[in-house]
Amino acid sequence: MLRPDGIEKKLLELLSDSLVLRRSEIVQMLKSRRMDASGIDVVTKSLLARGFITEVYASEKTFAITQRGMKGER
Repeated sequence: MLRPDGIEKKLLELLSDSLVLRRSEIVQMLKSRRMDASGIDVVTKSLLARGFITEVYASEKTFAITQRGMKGER
């Protein structure tokens, strides 16, 4: 079950559109929801634990949506 505040759903929607996002891009996109970096870490850890997203290592922490995450986003 996704969080009732809609943050997880919004993040999954963003990742569905682009498939891969750097952490800094996620922070920028979710600033309008008054979500700080530590709050985003909580959300991404929750989605990682449930297999909705996966970490991809590049020059900075990057996340990619999984097939399970695409199904969970709907």
